[in-house]
Amino acid sequence: MKMEYLSSGSADCPLIRLYDFTPDEVAQLCDVFASLASGEVHTVALHEQPFVQPLHECGLTLRAEKEDTGIVEVDERRFECPLTKSGWEDQKERTQPFAGDGVHGGFLWLLYDIPSEIRLLLSWDGCW
Repeated sequence: MKMEYLSSGSADCPLIRLYDFTPDEVAQLCDVFASLASGEVHTVALHEQPFVQPLHECGLTLRAEKEDTGIVEVDERRFECPLTKSGWEDQKERTQPFAGDGVHGGFLWLLYDIPSEIRLLLSWDGCW
């Protein structure tokens, strides 16, 4: 799974896109969301996960917090995404269809109902 920050080039920017993945890699992403939702972990550096290949030094740290804040830039190409446990549960549920054998195309905007200055895109081929 590639992870890349796009600051411009589309009306949807800025955004972080997760793309070029296998169903197994999406299943691992769902596991990360589930671990944040359950309280098993409080923080996950997504860019350090073995199934993620960060491009151009993109870093995204996911956090379980008391508010759904969405993605914010904390440093150049370094981002944080604080969500509540229920927010992470929602992301897991929305992402799960991409982990199965039935979906092998298309895209999904994560954080759909959460106001965020930076959007998060899950896309098979990087397009939307």
